[in-house]
Amino acid sequence: MAASRPEAQIADALIWHLSQLVLTPARPIAWPGVPFSPTVGVPFLSATHLPNTTSATGLAFDADREFRGLFQVSVFWQPGKGIIEPLDLAGQVAGHFERGTRIARHGRTVEVNRPPEVAPPIEQPDWVQVPVTIRWRCVAP
Repeated sequence: MAASRPEAQIADALIWHLSQLVLTPARPIAWPGVPFSPTVGVPFLSATHLPNTTSATGLAFDADREFRGLFQVSVFWQPGKGIIEPLDLAGQVAGHFERGTRIARHGRTVEVNRPPEVAPPIEQPDWVQVPVTIRWRCVAP
């Protein structure tokens, strides 16, 4: 089913843009709403779409709406291997969504309006997780 409303079109644009990231070696990606079973010890990315505030761009009832939110892409890495490689991969994700990135899909443009934030590694028993938070906005009727 095709995305027909701004809420779905924005999510589709961000997911599509992540799918265009070329990594060597390639890494599996856990997509939002799609079943995924990670293999312990095999690094992967996990995407989460977090829409936030929608506001009117003007006072008129028919003014465009400004959608804002976060797109979080977490790097999951095997523990005991250090933090350099997962941070490097997180940096590649951040570079793919650098501030000023404009993603045009479905007749709309989603803009990355701040530099992505790479969080400190979160150490868990089976994984080291490095979240990358991408702030976006899109103006739509």
